Amino acid sequence: MNVSDYEVITNCDRWLESGHIIYFLTVMDTWGSSPRPPGSISVIRDDGKLLGSVSGGCVEEALVDRLIQSCTITQFPATVSFGGEDEDASRFMLPCNGVLHVLIEKITRADHFKELLKGINTRRGVIRELDIQSGEVHCYKPDGRHKPVFYQQGAIARRFFGPSWQLALVGNTPVARVVAKFALDIGFAVVMCDPRQEFADRCGIEYTDFSSLMPDDFVMQYSDDPYNAFIALSHDPKIDDMALMEALKSKSFYIGALGSRRSSALRRERLSLLELTDHQIIRLHAPVGLSIKSKTPEEIAISILAEVIKEKNSLTSFCEEK
Repeated sequence: MNVSDYEVITNCDRWLESGHIIYFLTVMDTWGSSPRPPGSISVIRDDGKLLGSVSGGCVEEALVDRLIQSCTITQFPATVSFGGEDEDASRFMLPCNGVLHVLIEKITRADHFKELLKGINTRRGVIRELDIQSGEVHCYKPDGRHKPVFYQQGAIARRFFGPSWQLALVGNTPVARVVAKFALDIGFAVVMCDPRQEFADRCGIEYTDFSSLMPDDFVMQYSDDPYNAFIALSHDPKIDDMALMEALKSKSFYIGALGSRRSSALRRERLSLLELTDHQIIRLHAPVGLSIKSKTPEEIAISILAEVIKEKNSLTSFCEEK
Protein backbone atom coordinates (compact mmCIF):
# COMPACT_ATOMS: atom_id res chain seq x y z
CA MET A 1 0.00 0.00 0.00
CA ASN A 2 1.28 3.46 -0.81
CA VAL A 3 1.88 6.33 1.59
CA SER A 4 -1.12 8.35 0.40
CA ASP A 5 -3.58 5.50 1.06
CA TYR A 6 -2.15 4.99 4.54
CA GLU A 7 -2.54 8.70 5.26
CA VAL A 8 -6.17 8.56 4.13
CA ILE A 9 -7.03 5.55 6.33
CA THR A 10 -5.18 6.96 9.35
CA ASN A 11 -6.96 10.29 9.12
CA CYS A 12 -10.35 8.65 8.54
CA ASP A 13 -9.89 6.98 11.92
CA ARG A 14 -8.67 10.17 13.62
CA TRP A 15 -11.40 12.39 12.20
CA LEU A 16 -14.17 9.96 13.13
CA GLU A 17 -12.74 9.59 16.63
CA SER A 18 -12.83 13.38 17.04
CA GLY A 19 -16.51 13.53 16.09
CA HIS A 20 -16.38 14.44 12.41
CA ILE A 21 -18.47 12.89 9.67
CA ILE A 22 -16.47 11.78 6.64
CA TYR A 23 -17.22 10.99 3.02
CA PHE A 24 -15.09 8.08 1.81
CA LEU A 25 -14.50 8.12 -1.96
CA THR A 26 -13.47 5.19 -4.16
CA VAL A 27 -12.93 5.15 -7.93
CA MET A 28 -15.20 2.38 -9.19
CA ASP A 29 -14.74 2.44 -12.96
CA THR A 30 -12.76 4.34 -15.56
CA TRP A 31 -12.95 4.51 -19.34
CA GLY A 32 -10.42 5.97 -21.71
CA SER A 33 -7.70 8.10 -20.21
CA SER A 34 -8.22 8.83 -16.52
CA PRO A 35 -5.74 10.08 -13.92
CA ARG A 36 -6.42 7.45 -11.24
CA PRO A 37 -7.23 3.72 -11.56
CA PRO A 38 -10.16 1.86 -9.96
CA GLY A 39 -9.60 1.43 -6.23
CA SER A 40 -8.04 4.86 -5.76
CA ILE A 41 -9.35 6.47 -2.58
CA SER A 42 -9.72 9.84 -0.91
CA VAL A 43 -11.72 11.29 1.97
CA ILE A 44 -13.62 14.54 2.48
CA ARG A 45 -14.24 15.74 6.03
CA ASP A 46 -17.53 17.44 6.92
CA ASP A 47 -15.78 20.83 6.91
CA GLY A 48 -14.45 20.33 3.37
CA LYS A 49 -10.89 19.20 4.19
CA LEU A 50 -9.74 16.61 1.66
CA LEU A 51 -6.99 13.98 1.60
CA GLY A 52 -6.03 11.58 -1.16
CA SER A 53 -7.08 11.75 -4.79
CA VAL A 54 -9.62 10.12 -7.07
CA SER A 55 -8.82 12.19 -10.16
CA GLY A 56 -5.50 13.92 -9.79
CA GLY A 57 -7.31 17.09 -8.73
CA CYS A 58 -9.77 17.78 -11.54
CA VAL A 59 -13.05 16.68 -9.85
CA GLU A 60 -12.31 16.97 -6.12
CA GLU A 61 -13.59 20.56 -5.94
CA ALA A 62 -16.87 19.50 -7.53
CA LEU A 63 -17.25 16.69 -5.01
CA VAL A 64 -16.62 19.02 -2.07
CA ASP A 65 -19.30 21.35 -3.48
CA ARG A 66 -21.87 18.57 -3.88
CA LEU A 67 -21.23 17.05 -0.47
CA ILE A 68 -20.49 20.04 1.77
CA GLN A 69 -21.62 23.29 0.15
CA SER A 70 -24.65 22.62 -2.05
CA CYS A 71 -25.48 19.26 -0.38
CA THR A 72 -26.96 17.88 -3.60
CA ILE A 73 -26.07 14.29 -2.67
CA THR A 74 -28.23 13.00 0.16
CA GLN A 75 -28.53 9.23 -0.33
CA PHE A 76 -25.54 7.01 0.41
CA PRO A 77 -23.74 5.03 -0.87
CA ALA A 78 -23.93 7.14 -4.04
CA THR A 79 -22.18 6.86 -7.38
CA VAL A 80 -21.21 10.05 -9.22
CA SER A 81 -19.97 10.13 -12.82
CA PHE A 82 -17.58 12.56 -14.44
CA GLY A 83 -16.82 12.95 -18.13
CA GLY A 84 -18.49 11.21 -21.06
CA GLU A 85 -21.94 12.05 -22.36
CA ASP A 86 -23.84 12.33 -19.07
CA GLU A 87 -25.59 15.48 -17.90
CA ASP A 88 -22.44 16.71 -16.19
CA ALA A 89 -20.25 16.43 -19.27
CA SER A 90 -20.27 20.12 -20.10
CA ARG A 91 -19.52 21.12 -16.50
CA PHE A 92 -17.16 18.35 -15.40
CA MET A 93 -15.21 17.21 -18.44
CA LEU A 94 -11.97 15.54 -17.41
CA PRO A 95 -8.87 17.19 -18.91
CA CYS A 96 -7.76 13.78 -20.16
CA ASN A 97 -11.16 13.19 -21.89
CA GLY A 98 -11.70 10.08 -19.80
CA VAL A 99 -14.69 8.94 -17.75
CA LEU A 100 -14.74 7.92 -14.12
CA HIS A 101 -17.36 6.76 -11.63
CA VAL A 102 -16.78 7.57 -7.97
CA LEU A 103 -18.48 5.75 -5.12
CA ILE A 104 -19.25 7.91 -2.09
CA GLU A 105 -19.89 6.55 1.41
CA LYS A 106 -21.01 8.67 4.34
CA ILE A 107 -19.37 7.31 7.51
CA THR A 108 -19.91 8.28 11.14
CA ARG A 109 -18.12 5.51 13.08
CA ALA A 110 -14.42 4.60 13.20
CA ASP A 111 -14.78 0.90 14.04
CA HIS A 112 -13.75 -0.72 10.78
CA PHE A 113 -10.97 1.79 10.10
CA LYS A 114 -9.29 0.55 13.28
CA GLU A 115 -9.50 -2.95 11.82
CA LEU A 116 -7.92 -1.71 8.61
CA LEU A 117 -5.08 -0.04 10.48
CA LYS A 118 -4.46 -3.12 12.61
CA GLY A 119 -4.19 -5.32 9.52
CA ILE A 120 -1.91 -2.87 7.75
CA ASN A 121 0.37 -2.27 10.73
CA THR A 122 0.80 -5.98 11.48
CA ARG A 123 1.82 -6.55 7.82
CA ARG A 124 -0.94 -9.06 7.14
CA GLY A 125 -3.25 -6.79 5.16
CA VAL A 126 -7.02 -6.70 5.24
CA ILE A 127 -9.88 -6.70 2.74
CA ARG A 128 -12.62 -4.09 3.13
CA GLU A 129 -15.86 -5.37 1.67
CA LEU A 130 -18.74 -2.99 0.91
CA ASP A 131 -22.31 -3.88 0.02
CA ILE A 132 -23.10 -1.02 -2.34
CA GLN A 133 -26.86 -1.42 -1.90
CA SER A 134 -27.04 -1.52 1.91
CA GLY A 135 -23.84 0.36 2.76
CA GLU A 136 -22.73 -2.41 5.14
CA VAL A 137 -18.96 -2.84 5.53
CA HIS A 138 -17.07 -5.96 6.61
CA CYS A 139 -13.32 -6.45 7.00
CA TYR A 140 -11.53 -9.79 6.89
CA LYS A 141 -8.06 -11.23 6.66
CA PRO A 142 -6.95 -12.39 3.20
CA ASP A 143 -4.84 -15.43 2.48
CA GLY A 144 -1.12 -14.90 1.92
CA ARG A 145 -1.21 -14.38 -1.84
CA HIS A 146 -1.01 -11.01 -3.57
CA LYS A 147 -4.45 -9.54 -4.10
CA PRO A 148 -5.95 -7.28 -6.74
CA VAL A 149 -6.12 -3.83 -5.18
CA PHE A 150 -9.78 -3.45 -6.09
CA TYR A 151 -12.48 -5.63 -7.57
CA GLN A 152 -16.27 -5.66 -7.80
CA GLN A 153 -18.71 -8.56 -8.10
CA GLY A 154 -22.28 -7.39 -8.53
CA ALA A 155 -23.22 -5.21 -5.56
CA ILE A 156 -20.12 -6.18 -3.59
CA ALA A 157 -16.96 -4.06 -3.88
CA ARG A 158 -13.74 -5.20 -2.26
CA ARG A 159 -10.63 -3.09 -1.66
CA PHE A 160 -7.44 -4.75 -0.44
CA PHE A 161 -5.32 -2.71 1.98
CA GLY A 162 -1.99 -4.44 2.18
CA PRO A 163 1.05 -3.59 4.27
CA SER A 164 3.55 -1.11 2.91
CA TRP A 165 6.02 -2.57 0.44
CA GLN A 166 9.36 -3.05 2.17
CA LEU A 167 13.02 -3.19 1.25
CA ALA A 168 15.37 -5.29 3.39
CA LEU A 169 18.95 -4.23 2.63
CA VAL A 170 22.14 -6.01 3.69
CA GLY A 171 25.22 -3.81 3.77
CA ASN A 172 25.50 -0.28 5.12
CA THR A 173 27.25 1.01 2.00
CA PRO A 174 26.98 4.29 0.08
CA VAL A 175 24.71 2.65 -2.51
CA ALA A 176 22.54 1.11 0.22
CA ARG A 177 22.12 4.45 1.96
CA VAL A 178 20.97 6.13 -1.26
CA VAL A 179 18.63 3.20 -2.04
CA ALA A 180 17.16 3.58 1.44
CA LYS A 181 16.66 7.32 1.05
CA PHE A 182 15.03 7.07 -2.38
CA ALA A 183 12.88 4.11 -1.32
CA LEU A 184 11.54 6.03 1.67
CA ASP A 185 10.74 8.96 -0.59
CA ILE A 186 8.52 6.77 -2.78
CA GLY A 187 6.70 5.07 0.08
CA PHE A 188 8.63 1.88 0.87
CA ALA A 189 9.41 0.85 4.42
CA VAL A 190 13.14 0.18 4.77
CA VAL A 191 15.12 -2.11 7.07
CA MET A 192 18.89 -2.49 6.91
CA CYS A 193 21.43 -4.92 8.32
CA ASP A 194 25.20 -4.93 8.62
CA PRO A 195 26.96 -7.13 11.21
CA ARG A 196 30.37 -5.53 10.66
CA GLN A 197 31.40 -3.45 13.65
CA GLU A 198 32.89 -0.69 11.55
CA PHE A 199 29.52 -0.22 9.78
CA ALA A 200 27.26 -0.55 12.82
CA ASP A 201 24.86 2.25 13.74
CA ARG A 202 25.93 4.44 10.86
CA CYS A 203 22.87 4.24 8.69
CA GLY A 204 22.07 7.93 8.99
CA ILE A 205 18.75 7.55 7.16
CA GLU A 206 15.72 8.73 9.08
CA TYR A 207 12.91 6.19 9.52
CA THR A 208 15.16 3.25 8.58
CA ASP A 209 15.38 0.37 11.08
CA PHE A 210 18.98 -0.80 11.48
CA SER A 211 20.10 -4.24 12.67
CA SER A 212 23.51 -5.73 13.47
CA LEU A 213 22.24 -9.31 13.31
CA MET A 214 24.04 -11.86 11.17
CA PRO A 215 22.60 -11.62 7.64
CA ASP A 216 20.87 -15.01 7.61
CA ASP A 217 19.13 -14.29 10.93
CA PHE A 218 18.14 -10.86 9.64
CA VAL A 219 16.61 -12.27 6.45
CA MET A 220 14.72 -14.99 8.30
CA GLN A 221 12.75 -12.32 10.16
CA TYR A 222 11.06 -11.44 6.85
CA SER A 223 11.05 -14.84 5.15
CA ASP A 224 7.25 -15.19 5.22
CA ASP A 225 6.54 -11.63 4.05
CA PRO A 226 5.49 -11.50 0.36
CA TYR A 227 5.58 -7.68 0.43
CA ASN A 228 9.29 -7.63 1.15
CA ALA A 229 12.13 -7.18 -1.34
CA PHE A 230 15.63 -8.25 -0.35
CA ILE A 231 18.81 -6.72 -1.79
CA ALA A 232 22.41 -7.65 -0.92
CA LEU A 233 24.66 -4.60 -1.17
CA SER A 234 27.55 -5.23 1.22
CA HIS A 235 30.20 -5.98 -1.47
CA ASP A 236 31.43 -8.75 0.86
CA PRO A 237 30.65 -12.22 -0.58
CA LYS A 238 30.68 -13.83 2.86
CA ILE A 239 27.94 -11.49 4.08
CA ASP A 240 25.92 -11.31 0.87
CA ASP A 241 25.97 -15.08 0.23
CA MET A 242 24.93 -15.83 3.80
CA ALA A 243 21.93 -13.56 3.36
CA LEU A 244 21.05 -14.81 -0.14
CA MET A 245 21.10 -18.41 1.06
CA GLU A 246 18.00 -17.63 3.15
CA ALA A 247 16.47 -14.93 0.96
CA LEU A 248 16.18 -17.23 -2.05
CA LYS A 249 14.09 -19.62 0.04
CA SER A 250 11.82 -16.84 1.30
CA LYS A 251 8.55 -15.41 0.01
CA SER A 252 10.18 -12.07 -0.86
CA PHE A 253 8.80 -10.78 -4.15
CA TYR A 254 12.23 -9.56 -5.30
CA ILE A 255 15.78 -10.66 -4.50
CA GLY A 256 18.81 -8.88 -5.89
CA ALA A 257 22.56 -8.60 -5.36
CA LEU A 258 25.00 -5.92 -6.41
CA GLY A 259 27.97 -6.94 -8.55
CA SER A 260 29.37 -7.23 -12.05
CA ARG A 261 28.24 -9.89 -14.51
CA ARG A 262 31.36 -11.93 -13.74
CA SER A 263 30.97 -11.71 -9.95
CA SER A 264 27.26 -12.51 -10.31
CA ALA A 265 28.09 -15.65 -12.29
CA LEU A 266 30.57 -16.71 -9.62
CA ARG A 267 27.96 -15.99 -6.94
CA ARG A 268 25.46 -18.29 -8.65
CA GLU A 269 28.08 -21.03 -8.74
CA ARG A 270 28.68 -20.65 -5.00
CA LEU A 271 24.95 -20.63 -4.26
CA SER A 272 24.49 -23.85 -6.23
CA LEU A 273 26.72 -25.54 -3.64
CA LEU A 274 24.50 -24.43 -0.73
CA GLU A 275 21.60 -26.82 -1.25
CA LEU A 276 19.59 -24.30 -3.23
CA THR A 277 17.56 -25.51 -6.18
CA ASP A 278 17.85 -24.14 -9.71
CA HIS A 279 14.34 -22.72 -9.30
CA GLN A 280 15.44 -20.80 -6.24
CA ILE A 281 18.68 -19.51 -7.76
CA ILE A 282 16.93 -18.30 -10.91
CA ARG A 283 14.95 -15.87 -8.74
CA LEU A 284 18.11 -13.85 -8.14
CA HIS A 285 18.41 -10.51 -9.95
CA ALA A 286 22.15 -10.14 -10.39
CA PRO A 287 23.54 -7.81 -11.44
CA VAL A 288 20.80 -6.01 -9.55
CA GLY A 289 18.80 -3.23 -11.24
CA LEU A 290 17.90 -2.24 -14.78
CA SER A 291 20.80 -1.86 -17.18
CA ILE A 292 21.13 1.91 -17.65
CA LYS A 293 24.95 2.15 -17.55
CA SER A 294 24.71 3.62 -14.06
CA LYS A 295 27.96 4.50 -12.28
CA THR A 296 27.25 6.75 -9.29
CA PRO A 297 25.47 5.56 -6.11
CA GLU A 298 22.47 7.72 -7.05
CA GLU A 299 22.20 6.28 -10.56
CA ILE A 300 22.69 2.72 -9.29
CA ALA A 301 19.97 3.29 -6.68
CA ILE A 302 17.57 4.53 -9.35
CA SER A 303 18.25 1.47 -11.52
CA ILE A 304 17.67 -0.84 -8.55
CA LEU A 305 14.43 0.80 -7.49
CA ALA A 306 13.13 0.91 -11.06
CA GLU A 307 13.51 -2.87 -11.29
CA VAL A 308 11.94 -3.40 -7.85
CA ILE A 309 8.96 -1.23 -8.84
CA LYS A 310 8.61 -3.13 -12.11
CA GLU A 311 8.45 -6.44 -10.22
CA LYS A 312 6.06 -5.02 -7.62
CA ASN A 313 3.67 -3.67 -10.22
CA SER A 314 3.63 -6.99 -12.08
CA LEU A 315 2.26 -8.71 -8.96
CA THR A 316 -0.83 -6.60 -8.34
CA SER A 317 -3.65 -5.40 -10.53
CA PHE A 318 -6.27 -2.80 -9.68
CA CYS A 319 -9.33 -4.73 -10.74
CA GLU A 320 -10.71 -8.05 -11.90
CA GLU A 321 -13.39 -8.77 -14.44
CA LYS A 322 -16.85 -8.17 -12.95
